Amino acid sequence: MRPSKFTYSRPDTLSEVGEALGSGAMALAGGQSLMPLLKLRRLNPTAIVDLSGVPELSGISRDDEGLVIGAMTRHQAIAEHATVDASTSLLSQAARRIADVQVRGRGTIGGNVCFADPRANMSSALIALDASADLLRGGEWRRVPVADLFADVRKTTLDADELLVRFHVPERVETADGGRSAYVEVSPQLNGVPIVNVAVVAGDARDTFRIAIGGLTRTPCRAVSVEEAVQANGVTADAIHGGLAELLSAREAYADGRGDGVYRAALAATLVGRALDRVSPATAQRGA
Repeated sequence: MRPSKFTYSRPDTLSEVGEALGSGAMALAGGQSLMPLLKLRRLNPTAIVDLSGVPELSGISRDDEGLVIGAMTRHQAIAEHATVDASTSLLSQAARRIADVQVRGRGTIGGNVCFADPRANMSSALIALDASADLLRGGEWRRVPVADLFADVRKTTLDADELLVRFHVPERVETADGGRSAYVEVSPQLNGVPIVNVAVVAGDARDTFRIAIGGLTRTPCRAVSVEEAVQANGVTADAIHGGLAELLSAREAYADGRGDGVYRAALAATLVGRALDRVSPATAQRGA
């Protein structure tokens, strides 16, 4: 099927993008999620603004707070970037699990996050890393935690004319093998869309972790209840299951043709155990 008719623009400044969004245009990033929906006419915008012509939206750099990653930065660039791998290897781990090299060469970190698929790789990694996002609307900026960008399945908290410009990711001191963080997933095929994914970052204090889970609830989220249960009771199956049960009592479970909430909770428990085992092998107990 062909898309319905729309006008297309490719501006080269943030202000022009803002004007287009303010006029009702839909943003096009890498197109890996948007284009199939346009072809199926599940989305029928009257105007599309291509973000690829704006230099400020791409690239990886450092500032006083850590890494700065433009929203239009391609997954392959993140997967291969030496600084990312050395300081926030969780992002490169997650990026390398996205589809194949052709998709990674087109797909963008901002598009991945804004599509708001609860199973998306990069969202869980960014949440576990305590990343934040800079948003621009009508010349006004605001910064929000990445965890607060998600409202529901494929729905963000961004206003229609608001643009995600870049991410700020605190840098971490990694061990030689990247052992202070771990990204794990279960997918129906190699590098396919995960059923459930888990991202874990070890804290500075012993047996403290930041844990984020995708594909378990209707939005990717930080699993604070699991973190607290593990810190209080050790990395055990009972602590993990108890923390997940508390999480699911407060959030609606996600379900699709790949699995219901019960199945996803069982997968999440196993993956949390595996990820914790990787970042804290001396204390983690297998069989979670």
